[in-house]
Amino acid sequence: FDTHGGCMSLNVLGWDVNEEKALVDSSWELVAAVDIPERSGDESAKVINMTFPGLFTDQLPDECFTADGKSILVTSQWGSVKRILKVSTE
Repeated sequence: FDTHGGCMSLNVLGWDVNEEKALVDSSWELVAAVDIPERSGDESAKVINMTFPGLFTDQLPDECFTADGKSILVTSQWGSVKRILKVSTE
């Protein structure tokens, strides 16, 4: 991102639980950074008449995973409103 408060991507890095280290070659992007938010699209995905504008967050909460470990909860700006987003890790 260009400055503080910019649009972020959310990435996953695999973890070897036995070796207790990151698996560098096993990363993937869950949420891509959005350069230009769409002005049209799926009406059901709109909030405040805007489709997903991108992920605007400083950091993930300490306990961001859902109980089943299949999703991450994060807050992000969506227009002028802060929203809670649920992102699937699968």
